[in-house]
Amino acid sequence: MKSCWNQQRTERPTFTEIWTQLQIIPAIRSSLEPTTDFNNRETLRLPSSSGSDGIPYRNVAEWLEALRMGRYITTFTSSGLDTMESILELGAEDLRAMGITPPGHQKRILCSIQGFQE
Repeated sequence: MKSCWNQQRTERPTFTEIWTQLQIIPAIRSSLEPTTDFNNRETLRLPSSSGSDGIPYRNVAEWLEALRMGRYITTFTSSGLDTMESILELGAEDLRAMGITPPGHQKRILCSIQGFQE
């Protein structure tokens, strides 16, 4: 490895050249900031033929699958939450009591419920 380092010594950039390039990065980064408002609740919804304006899903299983939370279908049905109307009042404590403990999963579910109520 040392031989490669010595052979290509003249081809390597100088410290000043590297420093100059690094100073450009913050300007580039600011130009890469998102230019639109991203609402994750909207992107998690799928179209449904339920005919409901506020809740675009036919049932809890369809909704959980759309959220990529299908692993909780049996958790919801065993808790008696099998209709979309039954989930509207769920909170974080309810989800924890049902055994849904990962904060990211709770947030995804609760944000979706909040989207139904808006």
